[in-house]
Amino acid sequence: MFSIQFVFIFIKMTDFISEIQKTIDINHCNVIFDFITESEERNKGNYLRILYLIAKKFRNKTLMIYSQSNNYFSKKAIVKAGFVFKKRL
Repeated sequence: MFSIQFVFIFIKMTDFISEIQKTIDINHCNVIFDFITESEERNKGNYLRILYLIAKKFRNKTLMIYSQSNNYFSKKAIVKAGFVFKKRL
């Protein structure tokens, strides 16, 4: 059973990423961001499972997801879920 997690998915043309103080052009992608996982629910594979479900639900859409470069576990799950690294911001 999944714990409750929060995630936002929006269709945007540009996005301001507050963590790096940059606005990026994203060409109407479905942007996945700001996952929130309660600390007691971390390291249980929920993030990866939710990424799989999102990828399946939006399989005919262009998705973009980003993570801070120092967030090793998030980056690992993103790649394992099938997302492809495009560029470093």
